[in-house]
Amino acid sequence: MSTMTVLGRVPSWGFGDRVRKIRREEGLSQAEFAAQISVGEKAVAAWESGRTSPQDIVAVAKSIQKAWGWSAAWVAGLAVPPPSDPGAFAGNRLVNAFRWSPTGAPCVTPLPVAA
Repeated sequence: MSTMTVLGRVPSWGFGDRVRKIRREEGLSQAEFAAQISVGEKAVAAWESGRTSPQDIVAVAKSIQKAWGWSAAWVAGLAVPPPSDPGAFAGNRLVNAFRWSPTGAPCVTPLPVAA
């Protein structure tokens, strides 16, 4: 009998997927989300559908971090959780791992956000 752990398929999340996940986790409409980060509702819709990405992804990621505390590095696609935990990709744990660790400290060093 084999003791090998099989993770199966690991999702590849683009910028739009991350934006949609955050918006839904925060319980916001596209219009509400867009207003909080000072962009148009149509821009958010285009990002989520994968039609476009912002010209300055880092600036948008920093705005999202400032508004809701999500790691700008994760939002921008610059950080991916290590697959050390076979259950890391189950449910919301993949995304929530980038918000807070079990100790309450940020799991990923956030990018600096201008005040």
